[in-house]
Amino acid sequence: MARDFARELARLDQRIKNIEKGQRYAHGGSIEDSALEVKDGTGSLRAIVGVQSDGTTAVNIVNGPPPPAPSAPILGSVLGGITVSWNGGFADDVVAPLDWQRVEVHASTMDGFEASLETLKSTFETPQGGTVVVPCEEPVYVRLIARNTSGSPSEPTLQAGPLGPAPVVATDILNGIVTASKIAEGAVTINALTESLADTAAQRYVDAMGDPGAWTVLTAAPGATWQFLTGVTDARTGSTVAQATGYTVVRGNIQMAYDPDVLYRVSVRIRTTAASTSGPDTVYAGALGIAADGATFVNRTGANSYYTQLYPAASNTPQPAGGGWVTYTGYLKGLAASGTVGTTPDPRTPGQAHTSVRFLSPLLYLNFGSGTSGNTGTMQVDAFTLEALKTGVVDGTNLVAGSVTTAALAADSVTATHIQANAVTSAKINANAVTTGKLAAGAVTANEIAANAITAGKILAGAVTTTALAADAITGKTITGGEINGSTITGAVIQTDTTGERITLNEGDANKVIVYNSTNLAIGELSARGLLVKGTSGAVLWLDPNASYPALALWNAAQSKAAYVAVSEPVTGDANLELVSGPFAGSGYNQVVWRSVLSRDASVIERLATDATPSSKRIGGRLFMDAGLANLAYVNEDTPAQTTSLVMQANLATFGAGRLAVTPPASAFSGLYIEPAAAHTGPLLRLFRDALDRFVVDKDGNTNIAGMMTAGNIITGTTTITPSAAHTPTSASVSFTALKGTTFRGYATAATTVPGVRTPVGAQGVTGVAVSSVTSTGMLVWVNRENTTATVVNWMVIGS
Repeated sequence: MARDFARELARLDQRIKNIEKGQRYAHGGSIEDSALEVKDGTGSLRAIVGVQSDGTTAVNIVNGPPPPAPSAPILGSVLGGITVSWNGGFADDVVAPLDWQRVEVHASTMDGFEASLETLKSTFETPQGGTVVVPCEEPVYVRLIARNTSGSPSEPTLQAGPLGPAPVVATDILNGIVTASKIAEGAVTINALTESLADTAAQRYVDAMGDPGAWTVLTAAPGATWQFLTGVTDARTGSTVAQATGYTVVRGNIQMAYDPDVLYRVSVRIRTTAASTSGPDTVYAGALGIAADGATFVNRTGANSYYTQLYPAASNTPQPAGGGWVTYTGYLKGLAASGTVGTTPDPRTPGQAHTSVRFLSPLLYLNFGSGTSGNTGTMQVDAFTLEALKTGVVDGTNLVAGSVTTAALAADSVTATHIQANAVTSAKINANAVTTGKLAAGAVTANEIAANAITAGKILAGAVTTTALAADAITGKTITGGEINGSTITGAVIQTDTTGERITLNEGDANKVIVYNSTNLAIGELSARGLLVKGTSGAVLWLDPNASYPALALWNAAQSKAAYVAVSEPVTGDANLELVSGPFAGSGYNQVVWRSVLSRDASVIERLATDATPSSKRIGGRLFMDAGLANLAYVNEDTPAQTTSLVMQANLATFGAGRLAVTPPASAFSGLYIEPAAAHTGPLLRLFRDALDRFVVDKDGNTNIAGMMTAGNIITGTTTITPSAAHTPTSASVSFTALKGTTFRGYATAATTVPGVRTPVGAQGVTGVAVSSVTSTGMLVWVNRENTTATVVNWMVIGS
């Protein structure tokens, strides 16, 4: 007895430990100084969660399959390099895998190069794609390679290119980039000065032929075509080129403000790729004229049209066939007056009459001729530029400060009679150019001194005392080395330094506090817009107070993706906290986010496809909780039949539209355990379908089965035995599939209406049925009767 009691005590102790273990993991378990391995269906290791081989703790994804190849790169030329764009897609329109990490940009001057560490130039870190700049001095080829979180690479894309940097032309140089200090002395003379280009969108229009819908064919010879080509690598724009075959006239809508008093310069970059059969290859460009009656004309040579003929720059001769790209240039100008209209070679020429034309500003036409009408020939157009110029005289508006020096002027070419009154101001005189030796006594009085002309550097120490300053005499200047007590500084810029790490107050009159790092990059801002902080990695934190509640945006280093923390007030007095992750691709959508909301007595965590139409859709896991329940669900608003939920209420858990699969580990504890309270009166288990109980176990263990029951330790069967002689026991062997159990018992009974000994003796009765040699797979069945009639015997074997 003592041994049995000890065994039972040990069994109960192990059972209690198993129960406690189950409760601990139900409330959140832990992995202590170890790691959990995640394997796929083939047993291959896919992830390690916990302590890694180097002692660190992480979720390490390994052995992931290679991602699909990205879609082909798109190249463009810029100053000093090329741009490489990726549209975020993958070959054959494959959806981005969930373990995608980045796309690498590889470039090389070698045709057919293989990607390596030396060819890696940049990366795309967001599945939305983007554009990066690859610096280069000569044409390069480009490939893209995708990598996943395991570091596995995709197949590289086919190489694109070669493409090199764009040439530096005048229109690529912004105002103020080239200053007097950048121009060598004597490099610019008065004879080298031309009209100055205005540098605003209203005064310059550049059309790269990128919008085919903006050009209309007006006249075309039979067989002539006007089409747009892409991928012409030696084009300046690196993108779209228009091509005219045969005699073709086209009109384009250029949307540029018109000023009738401004001279317009027209430039077209063209090359002839196939010679015409006869006649020169010429180019015309013109603005459509408007007659006095308001009619609009589209013809080039009519009495009411106005145009200019363009020739290759500096040659004034038609372009030969098969040459390279050449820039054609001409000029247009129109005045709002009436009269006869005709052509003119150059509107800048003095004495030319421009009394009849008004520009119809949105319209312009190009006449691309390959000889005369009906002839063949091909011309390609790279870019069309229309520039509004200043008037054709050299004056103060045309000259960069310092571009004309006395060395560029002939002796005595400028005398007092050539200088207009007030033409020379202090702004036109270089520092220290006028000394007191050049001034007559008393020539400079207070009236001749401009405001702010005298600075502290021009005043000797002690020359100005406090009695000589008015109360508001110092405004908006730098105060160094002193203290200001009990005073107000108005309209000033206050900064801790002029460059490098510094803090500025009211810089640019923008009412901001700005923090700069050592590289002069603004990394912090405090203003009416809120608080911005930029870290050393480039990541940005932006706190916006300009709503009912402040909102917080957390941007990555590239400022291409952000997560948000916000507070909403759908009901007055509420303060609902909402967290939204950065968008990613998934479930067939490109803008999927995780959203968490803590609202008035309820909370939710869910996965939303925000770019679904007509509104956002929930697709994925969802957790909802309030005072009455907790709902753990899988929701798919694209396929509602897949939605499954587990609702936890007081003393009740309910599965909705789901199945329960239990896969317990190897253990001595029950795979499914039910233990109601002692006062429980309902069934322990009830299976119900079609309004009927199918399987019920009541509180006492009584079981009701509506259907048939089979067991692995029970088998039944029937055999027929014909006695070998009357009053002679005869056996038959029966076999069956191996039964469960270790001890087996057999049973048999005859299917007869004449059991026992009959009268008279020996008539026909079955006097006995028995079994012997019972095993898990067979036994012998015996029959004894008063005659030799075949007898049917029903048998059963039970294992235990």
